[in-house]
Amino acid sequence: MSATSDVDPDAVSEAATSVPSVASMSKGAFGEVATYLPGRTVPGVYVTDRGVEVHVVARWGWRLPEVGDQVREAVQRVAAGAPVSVFIDDIDLPDIDTTLSLPAET
Repeated sequence: MSATSDVDPDAVSEAATSVPSVASMSKGAFGEVATYLPGRTVPGVYVTDRGVEVHVVARWGWRLPEVGDQVREAVQRVAAGAPVSVFIDDIDLPDIDTTLSLPAET
């Protein structure tokens, strides 16, 4: 029995999203990152016999290495000793006015 068989994907997701620098979990580019449970999935958490992958969307303004370290630290508490790999798949940008403003003609 491997350590990853004791990993609770819901606890991993809750630990990752409790980190202030995380906006949400990420399903990956094609929605492929998830743990499949009976009747539902846990997006952004992929548990294998080699460890736990955690895919997140970071909040704007945080240094990405810090985001990774914070998520890894939080998830290791609930990962039953399994190695934890963190992937930052996207950054949640604040509302930005994307309209183009040109200088007034004189």
